[in-house]
Amino acid sequence: MDSQPGVTPTPVKLTWYQHAWTALPLVLIFLGGAVGGAIGGAAWAANHQVFRRTRDPVLRYVFTGLTSGGARATRAVEVRGQS
Repeated sequence: MDSQPGVTPTPVKLTWYQHAWTALPLVLIFLGGAVGGAIGGAAWAANHQVFRRTRDPVLRYVFTGLTSGGARATRAVEVRGQS
């Protein structure tokens, strides 16, 4: 993001469906309890930052989809580690 000294960039406003897309990892709260919630919360925060900082609309969805999938995979590995 290009910034000029003394100028604060205006935050990007997300639409309702962008908020819904970025919040998909929060489903892990219901599937994985506290650990799933922690993983999902971290992925949600990362997704939110990607949407705010990435200019290309297609890459926004690609990157956040990969982040959400990675969160799900992390949760799956964590569950297998407990067995």
